[in-house]
Amino acid sequence: MKIIFIASIVLFIGTSNVFSQDWKFVAYGDTRNDNPEHREVMHSMLTNTPDAKFIISSGDVVDNGDVLSQWEDWYTSVTSVFGTTGQNQSPPFYMASPGNHGATETTLGLANWNNFLSGQKEQFCDGKFVFSEGKYFVFDYENVRFVVLDSDKSTVTGEQLTMLMDAIQNNPKQWLIAVWHHPIFDFGEKAYEDEFHEAWGIPLYQNGADLIFNGHSHYYVRTKKLNLNGEMNPPIDLNNGIPQIVVGNGGATMDVPVPDHDNNGYMVESYTTTNSQFGYSELHFKGDSLFYSHILRDGTVFDEEIYTPNFKAGYTGIHDVDALPTEYAVSQNYPNPIKSSTVIQFEVPKEANLNLEIYDFLGRKIDVLIDNKSFGAGTHSVVWEGLNYKGEEVSNGMYFYKLSTMDFTKSLNMIVLK
Repeated sequence: MKIIFIASIVLFIGTSNVFSQDWKFVAYGDTRNDNPEHREVMHSMLTNTPDAKFIISSGDVVDNGDVLSQWEDWYTSVTSVFGTTGQNQSPPFYMASPGNHGATETTLGLANWNNFLSGQKEQFCDGKFVFSEGKYFVFDYENVRFVVLDSDKSTVTGEQLTMLMDAIQNNPKQWLIAVWHHPIFDFGEKAYEDEFHEAWGIPLYQNGADLIFNGHSHYYVRTKKLNLNGEMNPPIDLNNGIPQIVVGNGGATMDVPVPDHDNNGYMVESYTTTNSQFGYSELHFKGDSLFYSHILRDGTVFDEEIYTPNFKAGYTGIHDVDALPTEYAVSQNYPNPIKSSTVIQFEVPKEANLNLEIYDFLGRKIDVLIDNKSFGAGTHSVVWEGLNYKGEEVSNGMYFYKLSTMDFTKSLNMIVLK
């Protein structure tokens, strides 16, 4: 059955809160020093996502955080590709959550952590979180709130939990993304982390979090959207749930996922299968949609999805009157050609009933995305998943979409190429 997500783009009143509607960042993890595979993944980032604002690693930046030479190798590797780790940028260009190899619980390991990832402590923790030492922090960028946690040695409770709860319960942003090292769920290589599920997963779900990124397991796994309700293998919640994405294929020796381990295969959307599939995830925020891709080191787009944000109780954005559309408009769908799904965005100057229909190249109506539905003034979007009204995948070729009201009609073409 096809599910359509419709949401409005909202702008905060006041120039300090108006955010960009088109930007990217990169998520990946388990890099391990200066492996050739890690360099190839970073070169893929530079080639295929050159406009990423920053990188967030889900942990295990090096194999042994106590060893200075390993950090030096990591630094040489990163700077040889990007020219910098950007610790003086705001936010830092390269950020990370601690992994089980980081040794941040030792004096030497913590000193290396704070030396090579100094921007995290200096920008987000000094004077705020006494015990953090740059290992867990919160920051806002454009329309997203990020929560980066230490799942290895720092306590799940105490200051870190207080930080998390304040961040998610008082979140003014449209999106909420969490990053830490140990995955909640068991895909065969690592044990089920019920402590993190209960202490972090459930509060994140209840407060509208949109994505959870992890590492630790050296492969790529993306789940369906799940209801983190306390069950070890939670039910699917495609409307409000949270996908968990393990991005542990950044350069360390690969593990082999067992997606149906513990009978949880039903919640796996996509996963890597061979030892050659090192890669990273690109997150592209465009309008009120998130275009998600996992890109392999050879540039292959391995996995794609489009997300819309979950409801946030603290998100009080309202339209700036000056920013409201003055006339009807419909934009070219994105992405186009369509590989799996696409977003159609349109503008409404006043409250009106709309229709949005899909036609094939012979002019036959094959789907209705909006059927005489009322929309308020603003910018809206809808996702088409490349299905007809029967829920069947359409064949490759040219299609048309038509937006119509009592006062306006416009059609644009698009191409399906799966």
